[in-house]
Amino acid sequence: MKKLKQGMTYVGMGLLIVSILFPVYYLFSHSLKGEALIKAIYSQPMGLWERTFPKPFYINLDQYYRLLFRTPQYLVYFWNTLRVVVPIVILQLLLSILAAFGFSKLKFWGSETLFFIYIIMMLMPFQVTLVPNYMILSKLQFLDSYKALILPGAFGTFGVFFLKQFMEGIDASFIEEGRLLGANDRQVLSYILVPMCKPVIVAAAVLLFIDYWSMVEQPLIFISTREKLPLSVYLSSLAMSNIHIGFACSVLYMVLPLLLVIYAQDDLSDGLKISSLK
Repeated sequence: MKKLKQGMTYVGMGLLIVSILFPVYYLFSHSLKGEALIKAIYSQPMGLWERTFPKPFYINLDQYYRLLFRTPQYLVYFWNTLRVVVPIVILQLLLSILAAFGFSKLKFWGSETLFFIYIIMMLMPFQVTLVPNYMILSKLQFLDSYKALILPGAFGTFGVFFLKQFMEGIDASFIEEGRLLGANDRQVLSYILVPMCKPVIVAAAVLLFIDYWSMVEQPLIFISTREKLPLSVYLSSLAMSNIHIGFACSVLYMVLPLLLVIYAQDDLSDGLKISSLK
């Protein structure tokens, strides 16, 4: 009976791994098929197996060449995405560190209620706050500019919740020792808490980057000039008009987040583990 359960567990894990990796393989393999083969596959009814493993199949890098050297819009939209995502991640981390420090170590009247409101805001979907955000950004005349994406993102609540949970678990003796040595609040935060929170900060940075890298609703609503849109919006339109180049664009779209996860995988794993324990 024990071996049967173990075997079923392995089978279930195997099916889960296949279900996760198959779309990635499907996307990557189609990005290596030429335009003629892609059009032949999608111009006639065909089963999933035949589409995934067509015969004959020859590796063709023409789609990547056409995307990188004959489609200048790709680099424009790629740069637009970086101009939005990087400031959002940096600003939200800075504000989250300060807010988490205040909520966890500088207890004040109403802090618990205010943090509860933070949690409620974090649980709300984007559609709930869409109208108030649009009205405020319109009054500030930030619509159709990167400020309309950066400012709401910079004041996001996820980073505050993520870091506050960890900071609360840090032993107060570290802070008391620092204060005995004459450190003020800024020095306690900069030289004691932030170094101890490094894995959690890195984990939050990676998760925030991935989240805002793939945002679609905000640019579609707050940005009206096509040339200012991020790559995530351009990708959907490209896939509709030129599906063969869309596969190559989708693969390159995943490269930067994937490299970031690989580079920071140790800190990401440690940060998620530590945060879950707290």
